[in-house]
Amino acid sequence: MEKLDVPNLRLQTQMVSEHRMKKPEDVVEFLVCVQAQDYFGALWALGLRIGNVVEPEMERAFIDGSILRTHIMRPTWHFVSPKDIRWIQALTGPRVKQNNSSMGRKLELDSKLLNRSQKIIAKALSGGNMLTRDELREVLAKAGIEAADSLRKAYILMEAELDCLIVSGPRRGKQFTYMLLDERVPATKPKARKDALEEFTRRYFASHGPATVHDMNWYSGLTITECKEGLEMVKSEFEKIEIGGKTFWFAETKLKKPKPNTCYLLPNYDEYGIGYRDRSEIFDSEYEKRIVARDSSTFMNLIIVDSMLVGTWRRKLSKTEVTLESKRFRLFTPKEEASFKKAADDYGRFLGLKVKLAKWGKS
Repeated sequence: MEKLDVPNLRLQTQMVSEHRMKKPEDVVEFLVCVQAQDYFGALWALGLRIGNVVEPEMERAFIDGSILRTHIMRPTWHFVSPKDIRWIQALTGPRVKQNNSSMGRKLELDSKLLNRSQKIIAKALSGGNMLTRDELREVLAKAGIEAADSLRKAYILMEAELDCLIVSGPRRGKQFTYMLLDERVPATKPKARKDALEEFTRRYFASHGPATVHDMNWYSGLTITECKEGLEMVKSEFEKIEIGGKTFWFAETKLKKPKPNTCYLLPNYDEYGIGYRDRSEIFDSEYEKRIVARDSSTFMNLIIVDSMLVGTWRRKLSKTEVTLESKRFRLFTPKEEASFKKAADDYGRFLGLKVKLAKWGKS
């Protein structure tokens, strides 16, 4: 293979340009995990990969527990499948805890306090109870554990998530709740670490390829040694190609010819941008690279045209419409402008709102 169109093949593999699934839980399972600290952005990440769906359909999967939201990998919020949450936490959680340890010491969160906190949380949530973060803070405070500091509260609850004690419950109004994982999700058979590493590696390259072992290292939070070990177990199942001194691994597939001038509006932390350590494949000019270097919003909401990053966007909601503001790195052609408007209309239909377009700052 002499040439590989890395960005377009990623769009196809990740089901952005080619929709192959109909249920949000199937998308989450295929992608391993879907970054979701921006909850509504993550719902759109699922919706745009299915096509012709609306936001309430995606949220129903979260409400009924078909997809879960928890701190897992790196660490940050992700959507994860109930089938996968325990074995992925067992695989990646130790690294997250190691990375959290210095902050834990600063916050005076030793193992004794964390173990006591978890017993209190477990008692408060048992029997199908669903409590918000602030309600759990109050429960801890009554037991003499100070968690008024938002960072201290976050790390206490994150530790409980990493230990598979708690997980997301349905939202109560605008507030997220927690439930006991064992009451939310039936028990699953644990995996041996070798088997877990093998499956994780296989699924990462199948869903995110073409990707490098360093991309997997960033995505998973596992050590580069562990990632190389995982790749060694599955590399016979994948194609590989050397480009610019980098080795890309990907599932054997035929790239469908992309339609020219196609625009996609990807949400905050979308896997197309955030799922790789090296994101240079989606920059098509030195000009854009300079903008990326100084603009921290670049890997927030992405405007993609012909697989390349060409701008960012944000939304402002009212009861009847969504104002979509865009910051572009270059001028659009008339065909690109038409595709951008179509992508905006698709997002409006997803939300059930009219769309108003506006500029965002200087382009």
